[in-house]
Amino acid sequence: LASFDRAPQTPEVRAAKASFLIKHKRPQEAKAIYAGLVAEKPDEVEYLVGLGISNSMLHQFGPAVTALQAAIRAEPDNANLHAHLANTLLCGGDPQQAAAMAERGRALAPGRARVLGLPTRGTKNPNRQRRMDNWITATLGGALRAVEAQLVDALGFGASPITSIELAARLQRVC
Repeated sequence: LASFDRAPQTPEVRAAKASFLIKHKRPQEAKAIYAGLVAEKPDEVEYLVGLGISNSMLHQFGPAVTALQAAIRAEPDNANLHAHLANTLLCGGDPQQAAAMAERGRALAPGRARVLGLPTRGTKNPNRQRRMDNWITATLGGALRAVEAQLVDALGFGASPITSIELAARLQRVC
């Protein structure tokens, strides 16, 4: 970090420092830098995404969604932004909006699912993971209720995010 501090404080150097801080799990410091950069250049997608990521890491999903929506207004055809916003909405507890945003991202980039972090395998049917979800809620529900900041990551989904959305709905009932 000392080398970042010794360098001229151009927006590029400050953005690089903020990115470094995010990679090293220091989102509060990164957020402050990105907030300053966004104040200077409110339509700069890199800064808006950085601010969104910082807020997400701090479990401040409302501000994260706001920053990512601003990034999408600046680049409405950027499928990666739509996918990122979908993930943030899902983490923030809005599975319906998350599914809609994921679909928009897919529509913008057909054939680029792997780049987007979207479906790369077969379809998962509704209720396919019901038994596993019920086991998770029965076994881990108490542990999840005992912590203030709950986070469950449903990695990977098929042609539809339905199993991730169903897991989120089942967990919300017990948490």
